[in-house]
Amino acid sequence: MPSINLRWFLIFGALIASTGYIYSTFTGSLGMILFCFGYLCNIKKISFLGFFQSKKFWAPILFFSITVVFLFHSNNISQGLEDISRALPLFIYPIIFGTTKPFNLKENRFITKGFSLAVLIFLVICLAVAIFRQVQFSIEGGPFNWYFFYRFDFLKIFDQHPTYIGMYTLLAIVFIIDKSLNLFKNDWVKWLLFLSFSFFILILGSRICYGIYLILVGLFIYKAYHKQSLKVKLKAVATTIISLIVLGVICLQIPIIKERVYYTIGVNYDYQYNDSNSIKNSNDIEQGRMLLWSDAFVAIKEQPFFGHGTGSGKRVLRSVYEKNGHTSFLEKDYNTHSTYLETWLEGGFILLGSYVWMLFLLLKGSKSYTILGFFLIIVLASFTETLFLSKGLLFLSFFYCYFIRQSHE
Repeated sequence: MPSINLRWFLIFGALIASTGYIYSTFTGSLGMILFCFGYLCNIKKISFLGFFQSKKFWAPILFFSITVVFLFHSNNISQGLEDISRALPLFIYPIIFGTTKPFNLKENRFITKGFSLAVLIFLVICLAVAIFRQVQFSIEGGPFNWYFFYRFDFLKIFDQHPTYIGMYTLLAIVFIIDKSLNLFKNDWVKWLLFLSFSFFILILGSRICYGIYLILVGLFIYKAYHKQSLKVKLKAVATTIISLIVLGVICLQIPIIKERVYYTIGVNYDYQYNDSNSIKNSNDIEQGRMLLWSDAFVAIKEQPFFGHGTGSGKRVLRSVYEKNGHTSFLEKDYNTHSTYLETWLEGGFILLGSYVWMLFLLLKGSKSYTILGFFLIIVLASFTETLFLSKGLLFLSFFYCYFIRQSHE
């Protein structure tokens, strides 16, 4: 009877863990459990040599440890304990990746291709549901409703957030266009997947993901053509500019995207499925993140060096919202909507510094386009999203450790 290759339990666990929370919080927890199970199956082959050789593995553990220590001056212990339990991947994943043998080329392709296809399947399901809803709506006599195919409504079946799904989609794009990975040998398949993911980035409607997408594609074009002749470079630049102009014109013909663009520059655009009263009676939410961040800075200035303690963020912010009369922020119980501000608010300069140091170590010494792409996704998304919610934490902790281990193979 042939022996079972226990290594594949670890690889399969890594694949499930890589998809994180996208299908549900259950799949996120299941992925982590299966990855830990695969690790235990290979416990006889672990070695702490790689873990101690690279201080990069210590950065997320340090961040987690500071989070635990800062619980002792929190004004919301129960929330702090919940935050710490949610941050456990920052402690567990460095140990798993740091003490196991790095994935080889075949294993890497299995994980990254499986990850990319899992994201694609998720998005296709959302698209199929959107089409089904539109068909039902049309049968009932309704006209075409773009909202079925955009942002939160598009993701309604899984109840997910556009920016976090956008981050997974952007990383799938990076995996596909990075020639060194060579996930798909057929160029037509590769371009079809690239265009499909680009289409989904468009309809997810996350403005920060739009910006990251343009930067990633720009870097890819530079990497592909910077050693070419001047004539080839000019053709590539001209083609890119023309493509962006055409894409922009097409996008502005779509009411929901036009509304999003106008909203960003402070102009109201009344699409037929908008709530007219909400548009007419704009409130503090309509003033966007700048006002929210202003409130966060008020709270940060009270304790800039050591912060207010793990789990204290929302309670402190609520008092600022109440004082400033920002009732919508108060009713929706908003966090800072910025990883940098959230870590600064709860852990002061110490926690913020450890987070920035962790990101710096990720990129240090790396020449990989894939790692650079992941770095840009995390660094830029951290400006507008609080990644230490479960939505972003599994993504950050898994791929941070995954890329570090592969770069030290």
